Amino acid sequence: MLRIHSLFFLLLLCVGRPLSAAEKQPLPLSEAILPRSMHAYWIYENYEWAEDHWKSLGQLREDVVAQRNIEGQTCWLIRQQTDHRSFWQKVAEKPLEEKDITLYWETLDEKGSHNEIAWNHLNPAPPQKLSDFELNLPYPVEKGTRYHAQELDWTVREVDEEIDVPAGTFSCVVYEAILNMPEVNAAYRSRIYLSVGTGVIRMQTSLQENGKWTLISRDDLRKVSIPQISPDS
Repeated sequence: MLRIHSLFFLLLLCVGRPLSAAEKQPLPLSEAILPRSMHAYWIYENYEWAEDHWKSLGQLREDVVAQRNIEGQTCWLIRQQTDHRSFWQKVAEKPLEEKDITLYWETLDEKGSHNEIAWNHLNPAPPQKLSDFELNLPYPVEKGTRYHAQELDWTVREVDEEIDVPAGTFSCVVYEAILNMPEVNAAYRSRIYLSVGTGVIRMQTSLQENGKWTLISRDDLRKVSIPQISPDS
């Protein structure tokens, strides 16, 4: 079910408006909704709802693997990988598949987090200018903020919801996107929980069929390390 999260992730990259050089401002990572720095990483446990319990499918990991300066602003290359290999497959050193790895460029400022507009998920060309980026996670925001892009309706559901995950307890801003599929009388709803100074804490996906929403998968933060903010946690 992590592929559903990837669908919303791809759509996230398309949301927003271009970032201009005049808008860039230095932002302390401790105040960023999605902080990035070299050698930082985030590890998530991926769960699928199976019958009457949550089943762990494996892990999702994000690493900051490169950076470059564009028009005076730092941009980061993020490597995201999904690992659903079994214990014995790992022992046998079975490689990850191409579909399990995504690379993309990102930057942030006082308006929120921005992603590169045009990208290749395995070999993205380095962006050349700030206008190559779009705002995809605005922050700060108010509860109830709504926006629409790429057939997605976005709503800020909460700005201080407290949740518990293996990495700890966090106060989160909750962004919600709904992907309607009228041709099959269904819809997907993704909620992304972000905490200032840490980043994504939880991602969860629900499926609506015949008017009823059912939670089907989630990713919970298990471990995070952002060297410029704090050690491993």
